[in-house]
Amino acid sequence: MATVALDEYLQTLLRKQGRDHNELTLPAGSSDFDLCTIYLENTNLGIHRYLTDVVTLLFLAAGHETLRLEKKDLDFGAGNFVLLDKGAAYELLDPSRGALLLKFKFRPSLGLQPLLEQEFAKTDKDAQVCTAWLKRLKQDGFLWVRNIPLMPASRCLLNAVDEYLDGDVFASALIKANLAKAAALSLRSERFGSQVKAAKKEPGHLGAREINRYIDANYMDTSLKTAAQAFGLNANYFSNLVKKRTGKSFIDLVNERKMDEACVLLARTDLSIMQIIHQLGYNGKSFFYKKFKEVYGMSPNEKRDELFRQQKINLK
Repeated sequence: MATVALDEYLQTLLRKQGRDHNELTLPAGSSDFDLCTIYLENTNLGIHRYLTDVVTLLFLAAGHETLRLEKKDLDFGAGNFVLLDKGAAYELLDPSRGALLLKFKFRPSLGLQPLLEQEFAKTDKDAQVCTAWLKRLKQDGFLWVRNIPLMPASRCLLNAVDEYLDGDVFASALIKANLAKAAALSLRSERFGSQVKAAKKEPGHLGAREINRYIDANYMDTSLKTAAQAFGLNANYFSNLVKKRTGKSFIDLVNERKMDEACVLLARTDLSIMQIIHQLGYNGKSFFYKKFKEVYGMSPNEKRDELFRQQKINLK
């Protein structure tokens, strides 16, 4: 099910649900899957206040919401997700029409700490990151991952929902794989955050790897100024350092990353080229076409035709 079709399906479920209940249990396509149950938050009026009795992941697939967690109000955008341990209190303030807040409620026997230690802490470096996550969870009461729908971790969660609803062969394995990948990518992001803090202390040690990882994580919503601030550097100094370390300007690196993403999106049949341009944050068609041709030597239309041929897709 394409992302657009999934959104429409979930919105249809909400319209059919009515306004009497705060949560809608999504119909699992397979009765064999027991890792979690997925719920969809209703947008009805009233109090949306909860206390978790199992490990719970809240994922905003579309729209915008404000979540109150541990007396903190989180400005929750599409693609964001938050992980809650058992006994966490949260409230949805003024639910927004059009928002799609999904809740993964994991089976009661699942403990977050043993899960991280057994499944993810395979090396000493892995264990250090998992320990840092658990420390943050203990301090804050939750783990908030700020993503956008296009980011890989958010896509994995959408894929997991899709498989959960579809229930086709190997659905259980694919759901678990997508959830594991979303977790691993988020854990890696935590490690990257630590590297950024270290780079602030020793900016001369900032390398191409850290720069490229920053761009991978932020290419949809960054600029030279904000990137420099993230590393605690002056914009001009940071610009020169990026050029020295990578041989390219910061803007060129961001545009190249966007072009990579453009190819991924062009392979999808549910998005028009104008939708892709807007999703990637470009204001004008001509600039996007110019940059795309510089990278790939062909227009986005020609590239899409090539990708469709490779997938044996014929829309004519």
